[in-house]
Amino acid sequence: MARKFIALYNRMEGKDIYDLFYCLDTDFDEENLLKALKLMLDFYKVNQASFLKELLQRLNSAGKNSYYIGNSTNHFIPRGMRPNWKVFIDTLIFKIEGASGGRKSITPEE
Repeated sequence: MARKFIALYNRMEGKDIYDLFYCLDTDFDEENLLKALKLMLDFYKVNQASFLKELLQRLNSAGKNSYYIGNSTNHFIPRGMRPNWKVFIDTLIFKIEGASGGRKSITPEE
């Protein structure tokens, strides 16, 4: 899941939005996710302090372009499972904010 967060941050493609949307619904160990995410952020040289804020800003921008995201992604998704991308992205933002527990940073507190 940490790789999906990084992929979403770096390329903001529909496949990453779709995958992370459903990953956040699974039962996962938050502490392990935060440790893995810290390693990934270090490896890709992404600023840990601003990662969450920037990710949410990029998702908000993606929501404004939801038609294009859907247009480039829908052919990978069975017709009956294709989301309303604007609602999907807005809900993903809500899920990420909820998963962060009000933190300003998604990385472990040190």
